[in-house]
Amino acid sequence: MFKIHIQNFELQAIVGIVDFERTTPQKVEVEIEIEYERNDRFVDYVEVTELVKTLLIEEEYGLLEDALEDIAKKLHLKFPEMKSLNLKLFKPEILSPIKVGVELLKNY
Repeated sequence: MFKIHIQNFELQAIVGIVDFERTTPQKVEVEIEIEYERNDRFVDYVEVTELVKTLLIEEEYGLLEDALEDIAKKLHLKFPEMKSLNLKLFKPEILSPIKVGVELLKNY
């Protein structure tokens, strides 16, 4: 079993339900851990980060929970060899200096 760690992944995206969050992109931090079995395929961390970045920027999620569930579903479709996923999204500036976020843990 292998585990990929993706850290220090930051981007600007529209995420949230408060009025100003719906119009102004804010800093979003992403942490990802993926466990997988390496058979004929592997999980490409470049493809993982590109997919997550694209989804966060284009989908403009209301809730972090909605983003987590959608990202997890699409990652598993692209990488069915994933055995587990630990995905965290943080909005570090919404309650500055407090950093808030939500985590999703999935086993497949």
